[in-house]
Amino acid sequence: MRNRLPTCAVMLLGVLLGSLGFCAEEKIAPAVVPLETQRILDAIKPGEWFEVLNSRLDAVAAPKSQFPWLTGSSGIAGVISCWAGGAYDTQRDQLYIGPGGGHNGYNGNEVYAFSLNELKWRRLTDPYPIVHGETCDPKLAPFAMHTYDGVEYLPPPMDRYVVVGGWDTPDTYALNPDQPGKWEVYPGHGTGRTGDISAYDPIQQVLYFNSPITSGKLSQWNPISHTWTLRASNSMIGMDYNTTGDFDSKRSIFFATGNHKVYAWPMGAIPSVVSGGQVKTTGDTDIIDVQCPGFCYAPLLDKFVAWKSGGEVYTFEPESKVWTRVSPSASNKVIPEKPDQWGTYGRLRYVASQNLFILYNSVKQNIYLYRLTADKPNVITGVKVTLTRDSVNAMIPAPAITVEALYADGSKKNVTEQADYFALDASILTVEQRGKGVVTGRAPGAGKVRVVYTDPAFKRGFEATVTLRVKDSLKDATLESLSLKYDRLTLVTGDPFKLVAIGQYLLGAEKFEQEVGARAEWKSEAPDVVFVANGELKPLKPGGPVRITATINGKSGSSEVTVADVPVIQRINFQVKDESPREGWQVDNGKTFSEARGFGWVKVGNFSTRDDRTNTKNVLLKSFVSTGSDAREFKIKLPAGWHTLRVAMGDPQYGAVSFATWTELNAEKLLYYTGKANDSVTRIVKVGDEGLVLKVLGAINYLIVAPVGVDLEKYAGDGD
Repeated sequence: MRNRLPTCAVMLLGVLLGSLGFCAEEKIAPAVVPLETQRILDAIKPGEWFEVLNSRLDAVAAPKSQFPWLTGSSGIAGVISCWAGGAYDTQRDQLYIGPGGGHNGYNGNEVYAFSLNELKWRRLTDPYPIVHGETCDPKLAPFAMHTYDGVEYLPPPMDRYVVVGGWDTPDTYALNPDQPGKWEVYPGHGTGRTGDISAYDPIQQVLYFNSPITSGKLSQWNPISHTWTLRASNSMIGMDYNTTGDFDSKRSIFFATGNHKVYAWPMGAIPSVVSGGQVKTTGDTDIIDVQCPGFCYAPLLDKFVAWKSGGEVYTFEPESKVWTRVSPSASNKVIPEKPDQWGTYGRLRYVASQNLFILYNSVKQNIYLYRLTADKPNVITGVKVTLTRDSVNAMIPAPAITVEALYADGSKKNVTEQADYFALDASILTVEQRGKGVVTGRAPGAGKVRVVYTDPAFKRGFEATVTLRVKDSLKDATLESLSLKYDRLTLVTGDPFKLVAIGQYLLGAEKFEQEVGARAEWKSEAPDVVFVANGELKPLKPGGPVRITATINGKSGSSEVTVADVPVIQRINFQVKDESPREGWQVDNGKTFSEARGFGWVKVGNFSTRDDRTNTKNVLLKSFVSTGSDAREFKIKLPAGWHTLRVAMGDPQYGAVSFATWTELNAEKLLYYTGKANDSVTRIVKVGDEGLVLKVLGAINYLIVAPVGVDLEKYAGDGD
């Protein structure tokens, strides 16, 4: 049975979504192009460049008279000349530049936006005051820095301009273009940073980020949970921060090119293993010889387009990996000026809504537009959200919403499975973000669901909000049985424990479960040993097992509780020697299971054991037993029932391939090692009569196991 999202998690998700601006009043819709601008854009023919006159960024630069702390050897030019990238907002059709500078080149952290609809620049944010050295407060905003190719716009439902920080400002920064007065600050990626490349995956809805200075630690950022996950530890052979990257959304491949190289990393969803690296290409490959060329994927054309200088562009076919030089048409009258000395990075972008490319080189140059083909994009124009039922029963998931995307030619596409769903009244109903229109009621009432769909080719989104009624399932349901979550518990004197009672109900042909502890009558057979009230257990003295019973309408469920003065807990450290460096720990160093010892490997193999790792202070993590390339079973003799298990994996010195090593129980992965020094997980597991048998692939540091009821946060003993 799949775990359902608990109330606390639903409320937390609501908070996270609120921090990204998800509210009932906010409307998501692309900007409207003025007719005069559309005529200008339509007049650009295939093979032609167009220069937007009077479109120099320095015309709207932050004045030093107003912001006297703006200094640096490059002045406002440093917004671009100091190894700076850019990103294109597909929702508003505007190009973002900044924050730039860094390293005393320029210390303003402002962001500039060029509107394709208005054909002019504006200063989106003002520079923050300098508080120390040449920087602003990094807890409020990103300070001036070399952004390389490390800035991206994330379309709805995120709708944020994202700056990946580094050096002394390692956090991740997001800006709502409609409310640019305040940056959102989230945790950083935790890897080194120089010459970054980044790209957004509109299908998986994650931001990929690769830092060549670390041999290519490739990570991804989930903008809803604000979490970074390392996907590959060594994706680039040799440091090379002269590349520009973008994402092929059709094939799910992250490409990068520059400095004589082309890289390709096929990206699957977690927990797939990311492999890839440098690939050989053919054709007009002189484009890849420059550092950080302009390089972007055009999904409507299904090819990459690159630019290094002059009027030529280059196309790259992802399937054949062939480059083709494309000369300007005979009608072309404009040649872009010289590119920036360090490269173009993300300042060449595809405008899917117009089938155009936008390019910017220097604050003292104008904006350039280019059309490669005459293809006319069939632009998404809206979404239609329909309720398929007027109500749902509480606790019973049911499909209730369908979504259609509407396009300029009048066509429609069912996108129910691709849309994003957000419960605006989480106490009444819940939905999964990619829940395919399935709604689960929580309590009687009327709840709102916000639906957002972004076409991945255009990276443009629309939203709609529907209201759905939730009916009280318990009113007409029959209580079939009652059970307690755990049939056996072991508690430590003085440590309270919440015991959950679950009712199994039948409503017509539908079966559902609901926590009913507050409605139950609770009883302890020995209240002097274990006292119970509303499911709250208070162990008073050693003894047991004591039967605890919950009853509703003649239906009962029970659990046996044993109380001990000291925790019943087993700790096993994996290492080289036969004696543990820490009191209270047993040791395994690759030996076969024996009944006398009570634990060991079911079948020994070509193990390696180490205890000499210096990249951690924790003695338990300095050592490990590694199974090598073969998975092996490790067995612990335990009584049947529920247990709390903690497992730690990893080599803190050298790591391993992320998601390639793991610990498994009954074909369920308990822990994937992600390549960040050491990883650990704590899970409640059910042990059968054969004991606990784990399958391990990779380096395992330690195991801790105790009956459910023993608080591992209090008694584990695995801290530094």
